[in-house]
Amino acid sequence: MIYFDTSALFKLYVDEPGYEIVRAAAQADPIRCTHLVAYTEFCAAIAKAIRTRRLTQAAAAALVAQFERDWAAYSVVSVDEALARRAAQLAMTFELRGYDSLHLAAAERLKQAVPLETLRFAVFDEKLCAAAVKLGFEILA
Repeated sequence: MIYFDTSALFKLYVDEPGYEIVRAAAQADPIRCTHLVAYTEFCAAIAKAIRTRRLTQAAAAALVAQFERDWAAYSVVSVDEALARRAAQLAMTFELRGYDSLHLAAAERLKQAVPLETLRFAVFDEKLCAAAVKLGFEILA
């Protein structure tokens, strides 16, 4: 089981440093998880790649189409009040950005729900990675 924050999820679709590690992990782990906010963050990252001319409009459209096809296969954690409150605690404890704390809270919820299953946390943001390590996650970075 592997949880993708958006920094790792993006690497499944865009060739950038770390993409080989993420793609290999995605092939090895049949259960892929993320938070609902990753959908919005992914599309925002694609839009930024267009603005900065890392991607053409055509390439971006193809990536978004593939992402749309793949989305149904992800186990997606939605936000509820308990998760939002836990994310707020994590944001304060580890000085995380809001969406990063939501990813960490979502991964933590999954880890608690299936304690016998190994849940790897795929992340490329240094601060979020450090927080995940402190919470005992196996990291893919």
